[in-house]
Amino acid sequence: MNTNESRGYVLNGSTVLPLGSTPVPPRKPHDPHKVRQRIRFRFLGFLFAPVLIGGLIIVVTSALAPPMRDLEILPGAAVISMDEQEVAIVVYADNSRPGFGEPMFQHRAAAIRLSDGDTLWDQRLNDDLGSDAAALAGDSTFVYVATDDGLVILDAVTGGIVAEGTGVAGIGADAVLAASAYGFDAESNSVVALTGSGAVMQIPVGTSAASPADSAVAGRWRGALSATALLDTTALTRLVDTARGADGTTVEIETIAEAVSRDARS
Repeated sequence: MNTNESRGYVLNGSTVLPLGSTPVPPRKPHDPHKVRQRIRFRFLGFLFAPVLIGGLIIVVTSALAPPMRDLEILPGAAVISMDEQEVAIVVYADNSRPGFGEPMFQHRAAAIRLSDGDTLWDQRLNDDLGSDAAALAGDSTFVYVATDDGLVILDAVTGGIVAEGTGVAGIGADAVLAASAYGFDAESNSVVALTGSGAVMQIPVGTSAASPADSAVAGRWRGALSATALLDTTALTRLVDTARGADGTTVEIETIAEAVSRDARS
């Protein structure tokens, strides 16, 4: 016989409690559904805990660590006059843009006041890797940037995009999506554009709508504007077949495809 002051004793299979004691409620039978549910939750916890901890480490590290920036200033830049102050419009490639939800690679344009170096605005142009862009011209109203997504017209004060690509009035769907299709004509103080149909258009600086270029402007730019990329190495190799050094050595320039074909034949 087992005795216990708080639980009583067992007599012939029945629990006998001391006088004045509170009966101990019987244990509920295990619910198999709840048992399986607890096991499932524990398994999911073990499965996702490393993922959650790793994500938290990445978030904290990104928030506290100083950002490493990798910027490349592109060759095309322009100096414009805004409110009687000289402002440089700089186009650059940024392949280390910090922040969640931001494309890692971006082409951007920034307006920098030359008198004190202050950045007036910094505007994202596109997120096309390996494309070209160049600042063409501008004044206190608009800034014009040529990109491989077409012409981009920016608000000179805020940097906001006013029109771009096929959205430029007067060009529309006939826009050429190549930076080399746009230029600045100093004599007429206008931005020039080559359309897909081969026409030369002009946009007077300070306006946002294109119209057919007059004969003088069209004559200066016809043949200079192109629908191909700015850095077209295949065009260079077509124009320059051989190069001759000062000592008389001749060097042949060929494309990679031509070199592979030549090696395959030999």
